[in-house]
Amino acid sequence: MDINLFIPNRDKLKGIVVDTNLLLLIFLGLFDVDQIGRHKTLKKFTSRDFETLMAVVNGVNKQLFITTNIVTEICNHCNNFNEAKEYAFFDYLKNVLKTYREKANKIFEVIEANDTAFLKFGITDATIVDLAKQDILVITDDFPLWHYLSGLGYNAVNFTRLQTFW
Repeated sequence: MDINLFIPNRDKLKGIVVDTNLLLLIFLGLFDVDQIGRHKTLKKFTSRDFETLMAVVNGVNKQLFITTNIVTEICNHCNNFNEAKEYAFFDYLKNVLKTYREKANKIFEVIEANDTAFLKFGITDATIVDLAKQDILVITDDFPLWHYLSGLGYNAVNFTRLQTFW
């Protein structure tokens, strides 16, 4: 499947931001693909979904961005490992996060610039909307967020839709 069918303005993209659940899917899949179906947050995903997501991210071939809020949410979702596995995953995460570009946003500036998004979705998604305004592609499985971004004309991919076509 050609990813260009889902991203109309690919040439002007400055990067990619992957929403929390999907970024956790990437990190956990790279760490230990067998954990995907076992992790409480990722029960709806399979190793095939991980492969599809990796194909999309690699197909776009742009810089990956993260925000502190996304990383915080990922860490908060990682409390169902045993202690040794959690330690190993966080050690892995510490190293892999260095390969991403952090987009540090001042919370009050994000809220002011994205008031509607903040009131509708909260701070993490408001930071994602802020990145979308900067020509950074958003990949999400959150339909309301995807619908909001698409309605404003920003580049966003609904991963749930991709799962049916890929």
